[in-house]
Amino acid sequence: MSYPGSPVVVSTGSGQLQVQVEGPAYPADTKVGAEQVPCTFTVTLSAATGTVGLGSARFDVLDHTGGVHPLRFASGGLPATLTAGRVATVRLVATLPSGEGLLRFYPSGTQAAAGWDYVAETD
Repeated sequence: MSYPGSPVVVSTGSGQLQVQVEGPAYPADTKVGAEQVPCTFTVTLSAATGTVGLGSARFDVLDHTGGVHPLRFASGGLPATLTAGRVATVRLVATLPSGEGLLRFYPSGTQAAAGWDYVAETD
């Protein structure tokens, strides 16, 4: 468990990688005090040891009310694998309830291996 801006080392069955989350960022025209906030998170995966499979990897958000929200890739997606020396950066988007949340990373697609606490507020 971490917070945006602080990288996390994630172990998988095939190796390790560093995951860093930035955000959420909001569109300039987002209303102050909005109940729903269009959020963009930038995720950078790097420093892999071995070949780390990402073909099933996914991200979601657990909001402060217990709701789960899948995150979509703004474009493209993750590479199928990440190897030493390679860096992958993706942007994830969703409209989320205003307030606190936890962005979660599932490298195998089924079990969360890391989470980042954030606040989506426009006031």
